Amino acid sequence: MKLTHMACNSAKSQEKPYKMRDGKGLYLLILPSGGKSWRYDYKLKRDEGGFKNCTHVLGLYPETGLAEARERHAEAHKLVARGDR
Repeated sequence: MKLTHMACNSAKSQEKPYKMRDGKGLYLLILPSGGKSWRYDYKLKRDEGGFKNCTHVLGLYPETGLAEARERHAEAHKLVARGDR
């Protein structure tokens, strides 16, 4: 299920960090300190075989809103697909 602005805004910190997923590797990470960070998880193929797990930070919430995070995610996703990341 896609995130909404209201869900992002009302997310409360917990004892441990947790993720609110938007889809295709994009999520909002909520930290115990109350901070919220947009992140994108992806995999890169290694030259020697296998894959490397990577995370790209797209911005902090609320400075970077949901729509802007989705735009940044789409740009990063294109780079990863081309192999430029």
